[in-house]
Amino acid sequence: MAARQREIGLFAAPGLVFATFRVVEPRGPGIHRSHSGAARDPQTEQAREGNSGRKEVSVKRKPVKPLLQALAGAVQRLHLRSYEIYQPVLTSSGYTAGARDCEVRWAAIAPVLEAAGALSLVDLGCSEGYYVLRAARAGLRFCIGIDFDQRRIFTCTNQLVLNDFQNAGFAMAPVDETLLEGLPKFDAVIFLSVLHHMMYQNGIDYAARILQLVAARTAKVCLFEMGQADEHKESWATRMPDMGSDPHRWIADFALANGFARVEKIAAAASFAGETERALFACYP
Repeated sequence: MAARQREIGLFAAPGLVFATFRVVEPRGPGIHRSHSGAARDPQTEQAREGNSGRKEVSVKRKPVKPLLQALAGAVQRLHLRSYEIYQPVLTSSGYTAGARDCEVRWAAIAPVLEAAGALSLVDLGCSEGYYVLRAARAGLRFCIGIDFDQRRIFTCTNQLVLNDFQNAGFAMAPVDETLLEGLPKFDAVIFLSVLHHMMYQNGIDYAARILQLVAARTAKVCLFEMGQADEHKESWATRMPDMGSDPHRWIADFALANGFARVEKIAAAASFAGETERALFACYP
């Protein structure tokens, strides 16, 4: 059980953790004990063991009572009216509209995750958690999103519970050097539309350091996108470095210079103001 405790404790800080995961214990000889302490003969458990030699631990689920679930859904609908929703949010009537073309991006991201054989994923700056929940539904075994906006984390956890997502969770914390230095490696890292804010606020050297830390936490692939200097409708564009006539090439070179060995442009989608297209990259360590 010590290994199980270490794994769970890994994501207990910083910030708020809200997650639903299936625990798998290693197979071992002899008599095992249930959660109540009663002895079990491992031979009677044989049907629950897969070819991998691992045994799924059956945990009695305790669902939210229907009345409280209905009230939580009503609170969610009120909450979603209180701020601008950045990503589509799953409600009882389907996905709401979001400010970004997340579906276009997911269509490019999903095959990359499958080709890489990704089993674990972290979304740094997850907003409403769209990619985390899509990845969990797609079969990844451990998906976690991190954001520091309390409104968005509230939206994330509501979707998690009301739609019974498993193998997904969320933590409330700023995406900074302290957080990144404390994270383990993940098979896949999603890092979309975050780095340019760090770049114009704290400078290119700080942004380079952040990207190096992201690369160090990437085991298989990082899905990366950032704002560009040619987004002239944005007030921050004049504070960005000069990216020349080809911002996509500039960003790819920046990723190559800061921890990634190979960078492939896998899609392009509309910028926030819709005046140009941002490149979506698959970056490999």
